[in-house]
Amino acid sequence: MHIDIENVVDQERIFHRILLITGRIKNFYKQASGESREKESSSALIFINHESFLSKARQVITYKVPVINSRFKFLFELTEGRNILTFEYKGVFKSLILYFVKDSDDVQKTVRIVYIVPRDSDGSFQAPVLEPNSVELACQKISLAVGLIQCFMSDSLHSHGLGRKTFVALSPCEVFHSEISLEKSHSLTESALWEYHAKELLARRLADDDTKVLAVLSATRFVNTLGRPPRDHSEMMSLTKSHGALGGGGLAMFGSGCLYAWPSLLHEVQDAFLNSSKIDSLNLMDDSGYRHTFGACFSTTLGAIIHELGHTFDLGHTNDGTDIPDVTMNGGSTSYLQAYQQKKELRRMVADSGKAFWSRSCALILSSHRWFNPVPKDTECNDVLPSLSLIGGILSVNCNGDGHVVLLELRKKR
Repeated sequence: MHIDIENVVDQERIFHRILLITGRIKNFYKQASGESREKESSSALIFINHESFLSKARQVITYKVPVINSRFKFLFELTEGRNILTFEYKGVFKSLILYFVKDSDDVQKTVRIVYIVPRDSDGSFQAPVLEPNSVELACQKISLAVGLIQCFMSDSLHSHGLGRKTFVALSPCEVFHSEISLEKSHSLTESALWEYHAKELLARRLADDDTKVLAVLSATRFVNTLGRPPRDHSEMMSLTKSHGALGGGGLAMFGSGCLYAWPSLLHEVQDAFLNSSKIDSLNLMDDSGYRHTFGACFSTTLGAIIHELGHTFDLGHTNDGTDIPDVTMNGGSTSYLQAYQQKKELRRMVADSGKAFWSRSCALILSSHRWFNPVPKDTECNDVLPSLSLIGGILSVNCNGDGHVVLLELRKKR
């Protein structure tokens, strides 16, 4: 048997800190005389040594990762520079070297991460009684989620054969003290909140033509006046104040109502996804797709943020994923908001396949998007000639001077 790593190769350069490695154990069957064919155990452990060099000091961490039906997934944090990984499964070894190249914040197109706190609020988010819910913890959870989203973007484009690309996030998460009051925040509709905070962020120069913003609202509160759990998603939303799930132009906005279900540390991520603890739907926002567990709430809301962030990268709705919209998304554009509200669909329950993906057209747009192809801030548009690139059968013609991109997909004639 041997260990097969599926989504990275030796000596690969990675541009985001959190990385998911997937692999499988290709079984070796003994066929000696008198022996029966014996398959490897359907559930065992693979040992992974991660050797890195932080400030020239050698550091080695050993992980034990479950192997289920001959497959494994390994989520970890890279150290800047060289990372040596050694996989060992029942006496079989495989090694590879990966290089983490940290993207400089000094690039033209970035995403700023903010936690919006009203002027008369301490910034705490809604959580179960006696559970921590401080501003600091909120920012820690949000920063980790952004790292996971960067990893997802990169891995999902890579799976389309379009290269390992993602956006550059300005880190860490910033606390943004808004001029809005809690009372006013709770009185505004989702679109009105989006417009208010979009204007405020622009006025304070935290958002501009080169900086998109992913904002989480600390003011979100589930206020249940029914004396019973909500019957459905619509009823739950009617009881939730200052919730946002809206993205477009330069702002993706989301409420903090389910932040209680999010992990704050990388080693907690797997347990957070698998957390089967039941949500107290009488007192807490339960945006779990009717599954009513902490794990489902985390996965649903993380996916929803990816969805809204996708809209800021010029993606709209299609039947099989998100796709290019038929309206122009300019920063602060109310025309986009109106069109988006008209097209917004109710959430649909689908069979849980354990996978998340972009449609092909969506992946093509992202792979050639300016936010996924960073250049230094001091680069003038006139200094960059129109470029041609061919990746995975996609011919991209990038006219950098005016920001237009032409995509041609080359296919064999059937």
